[in-house]
Amino acid sequence: MKVSFKKSLKLLGVGISPFSRLGPQQWFDDYKIAAYYGWDIADQGAPAVESLASLGIELPRLNSQSLLNNANFQQQLVDEYKDHHVLTYKPLGLKIPPPLQKATFKLLGTNLSCPFYENKALFRQEFGKLLPFPPFKIKRLSEIGSLADIQSSSEPLILQHETMSGGRGTFLINQESDLNEALGVFRLNRPKNPKIVISQYIDSAAERSLQCCVTKYDTLIGPVQKQIVNAPELLNPQNLATEKFTGAEISYGLGMEPLHKEMTKLAKVVGDKLASTGYHGIFGLDFLVDKAGHLYLLEINQRLTGVTPLLTMLYRPTQDIPFLLLHILELSGLDYTIDDFSVDLVPAQGSLMIFHSLSTNTGLIKKTPSSGIYSFQSNELSFIKSGYQLSREENQLLVQRIVPLGTKIKPGSKIAALYSRQSVLDHRDSLAPAKSLIDALYNQFDIQPAHID
Repeated sequence: MKVSFKKSLKLLGVGISPFSRLGPQQWFDDYKIAAYYGWDIADQGAPAVESLASLGIELPRLNSQSLLNNANFQQQLVDEYKDHHVLTYKPLGLKIPPPLQKATFKLLGTNLSCPFYENKALFRQEFGKLLPFPPFKIKRLSEIGSLADIQSSSEPLILQHETMSGGRGTFLINQESDLNEALGVFRLNRPKNPKIVISQYIDSAAERSLQCCVTKYDTLIGPVQKQIVNAPELLNPQNLATEKFTGAEISYGLGMEPLHKEMTKLAKVVGDKLASTGYHGIFGLDFLVDKAGHLYLLEINQRLTGVTPLLTMLYRPTQDIPFLLLHILELSGLDYTIDDFSVDLVPAQGSLMIFHSLSTNTGLIKKTPSSGIYSFQSNELSFIKSGYQLSREENQLLVQRIVPLGTKIKPGSKIAALYSRQSVLDHRDSLAPAKSLIDALYNQFDIQPAHID
């Protein structure tokens, strides 16, 4: 795909980690990053990074909203980034802090005129008759007190909080203790009496996803993505509040084309609906494929997705859809044309694994790996050089250190990301082929118990 546009857009990426905002530097000459953490790379080609943590400032929560609510960060944006367009991971909706509402920069993706279908109950109510969801019903939290309130047989169920994201509000219910655990988490989150989606559990299903982008031309759709969710190798299931997304893989194999066609057909339905309500830019769809090959839609992410960094890292100019570029162009209103819609039918292949602290206690990071390019041979992870781009070499890896040395982290916090051009999943979607690599990276960390202030 070939896209024509002006590269003069002044763009600022905002996030907790600067690594999560990488990508736009390949398209825009004036791209900078403002983040909570800094980074440890020595690469002159890397975008400039402003770090709030380096000033000794702490945030109540490690997310972009908390970062933008910080008075010091707000002043920094107002003073240093006038006339910039500001890109965040999630649209802020109505949560734009008052000082930023009067600023001269533009927050991309904050004026959502369409319904917020990331609300799982709303998504199913709106699309339930159009798309193949697992059989479901919806109840208020106050209506659920025991298994008898939701279960008519002994079959397991899936419970989902309507607004909790990242898999944190999704629970498999087999017995009363599972339900009590889920209800305990739901009651700690807003709204006070949320809607709960109660779905049939699809046994031994494969998790798949698509990244799509609503553009002025049409809804553009990427390759099939294999989701890595709640992988016990990469997070501790006992940390209930942990985001359960642990990575993704893009690989091309037999039988992928018919599945992609079916997923694309469903994505077009959603994309057309979003476009009719004024939505622009990236959205993601999560699916299940059961043992018989039946496809079920689960949920939507109306924003950049967890797989956006992988697609951006693997992007091949003229061969692939530049999703992040089109997202920015659509939200900024910058004029552009797609001169050639053709893409390579075989996608760039690679994988992303997100590493979380496995401890159930607050920890202090005493040792970390350096960010950069590594090799992995004979179960040894060896540092080659500092850098932020995945090497073209098939046998080289990219490690991104998310939290710096000396950081106090909560149980289950994200600590690193690892990119590879190789597959990490076997035919059962197990991480068994990558087990020694995962162990090798965890061995590069030393996280000691920390006192809670």
